[in-house]
Amino acid sequence: MSDNNRSQFSKDTILEATLYVLLEEGIKGIKFQSVSEKAGVYPSSISYHFKTIENLIESAFYFYMAHYHREMSEYRDYANSLIDGFSNTNLTSETDRNKILNQYCQVLLEIATPQDDQHIYLMELDRLFRNELSNYPAIAKKIAAQDLIDIELMETFFRLFNSPHPHADAIHLMALLSHLNAQFLRHGPTMINRDDSQKLILTLLKKSIPPIS
Repeated sequence: MSDNNRSQFSKDTILEATLYVLLEEGIKGIKFQSVSEKAGVYPSSISYHFKTIENLIESAFYFYMAHYHREMSEYRDYANSLIDGFSNTNLTSETDRNKILNQYCQVLLEIATPQDDQHIYLMELDRLFRNELSNYPAIAKKIAAQDLIDIELMETFFRLFNSPHPHADAIHLMALLSHLNAQFLRHGPTMINRDDSQKLILTLLKKSIPPIS
């Protein structure tokens, strides 16, 4: 292994350990000593790569975001493909409209109440980082940019159905998904009724689009 590869491996190990400390102890638990114990490296190795705790936390956030984008790309790509397909569908047909709404609802349900352990892990990290936005402006800016991308995608969906208020509808949908995320993380997958969550999402979608005239 080259020195560059060894250095990158060491940094990735440290960043992974930082995220696990964040999950177990919260952001205040992230210290060079606690991360070194989790990573199995000397504290001096951490201070070599990351000069301050703030730098370590922000680097761990970007490391997490890279994993988040890879994990979520499948859902976003599928949502985009659905929306592209919807544009060629007869939206004046009640049957076709209900099919579209149910398909889109299922994608949103998988995002809000995931069954995959890796997705749940990333969702918990997202919650913890969001709790620290006031202390880390760079993290706040990055999360806001990501939220804007998600809202714009939802707006595109509502525009297909000629919603008079697509931006407001997207904000409401985002708020509902955030609420379902919080409930999911608070109570755990086994205590969440996915049928109820699906009904809430579907109800909001149907209320946000005008009826067939």
